[in-house]
Amino acid sequence: MNDVAIAKNLLVVMAQKNVRTILELQELTGVSRVTLGKILNGKTENVSLSTLVRICKGLDCEISDLVKIKVVV
Repeated sequence: MNDVAIAKNLLVVMAQKNVRTILELQELTGVSRVTLGKILNGKTENVSLSTLVRICKGLDCEISDLVKIKVVV
């Protein structure tokens, strides 16, 4: 079970910034379509901090807008 929900949050930020496609996101961030596709498909186990920073710079957002950690006790 993945306790970090990046994909859903990334889609929300993309919508807020009127970024409609992975290609647009790639052009803004410089992150490969393959990596962006994996993130958007929920495969976030190995997303590096540098990738998240590039996405945030491209979308003019904070990492906390993308990464929400659910603490399970």
